[in-house]
Amino acid sequence: MSESRHRMTGKYPARSARGPAAPGGALAMCRSRFMRSAMSGFILLLFAAACSTAGAQGTRAECEAAGGKWGRFGLRQQELCDLPAPDAGKACTDSKDCASACIAPDTAPVGSTSEGKCHGRMLLLGTCLKQVRGGVVAPPLCAD
Repeated sequence: MSESRHRMTGKYPARSARGPAAPGGALAMCRSRFMRSAMSGFILLLFAAACSTAGAQGTRAECEAAGGKWGRFGLRQQELCDLPAPDAGKACTDSKDCASACIAPDTAPVGSTSEGKCHGRMLLLGTCLKQVRGGVVAPPLCAD
């Protein structure tokens, strides 16, 4: 095939089959694509953190007004708001059934079939709990 058939024309005249015509070549183009991707990821991370239910209240006053407990949680001792779960105590067979997590009874052996109850708090940091997943008791999971 001829070279002219591989060349991009019209809409993007600066690029051809031989690479970008701009100074810096392909490296400059990769950097800009990398930066766009990195910034997009960073923005998504910030958005996800802002939408998080646990710890959504930014101050002690906002937290307590929403019925939460303000304190330092986890190994990193982050100041967070631990809100009550709206479905605390509801019967469940998987964490998908709960706003927080589906917790197995203390006496239920790991690997057994069991019904659990929705955890009473939204924040799981600092806990070691046996969760029910698909109706089966999973080994304790410690969140820190």
